[in-house]
Amino acid sequence: MEGDLLYEAGKEQLAKYLSIENANEGYYVVFDHHKNPEPQVETQTLQDLTIRSYVIPVLQERPSTSALQA
Repeated sequence: MEGDLLYEAGKEQLAKYLSIENANEGYYVVFDHHKNPEPQVETQTLQDLTIRSYVIPVLQERPSTSALQA
């Protein structure tokens, strides 16, 4: 899935940034706007760095189309 690839690419990008900053731990927070989002928490070691990832569901109602026509 494209979303999974983007999620993993984001963690890789964070790992590169942490290496540049000489940090050994970072946090990756993703706000999920999908129709049925699932919360997710994981800790992963990537390139000898600790990445703590949090996927946070965002539940919003779509604006009413009738409100837009008023």
